[in-house]
Amino acid sequence: MKRSPRALEWNTRALKMHIDEIMDLYVETQSKAKETYTMEFTTVQELIDYLSNNFNPETARGVDAVIQYHISGDEGGDWNITIKEGNCKIEEGIKDSPVVTYRMAGKTWLGLASKTLNPMLAFTTGRIRIKGDLAMAQKVPKFFGI
Repeated sequence: MKRSPRALEWNTRALKMHIDEIMDLYVETQSKAKETYTMEFTTVQELIDYLSNNFNPETARGVDAVIQYHISGDEGGDWNITIKEGNCKIEEGIKDSPVVTYRMAGKTWLGLASKTLNPMLAFTTGRIRIKGDLAMAQKVPKFFGI
């Protein structure tokens, strides 16, 4: 089936209009996301303090898990988060048999928490390594409003 040049031109214009609409919607969505979230972390300790003070038990209802963090770099260290019966406890050190283990540089963790680094990009490029329950790994930030 051969189309006339006029039909092709019309289809091209319609496609460009749809692309423009999609791009406008994307830009608008990104702007709103930046407006609603302005927390930026500059140190690992600042992030840990934030996590300690901002656990939301409603988002972690029914969760019984240990989450382990191995952070490398200048502010590196090992921390674990134990969530059980609506409570959260953050401790320095390593726990046996965590449900999820994250390995990353401190700068990567700060970028993820500050939403200046795309989590999928960090994962696919190896900047963050996750071992264990990936579904749980995706839920953890929501427990703390990040």
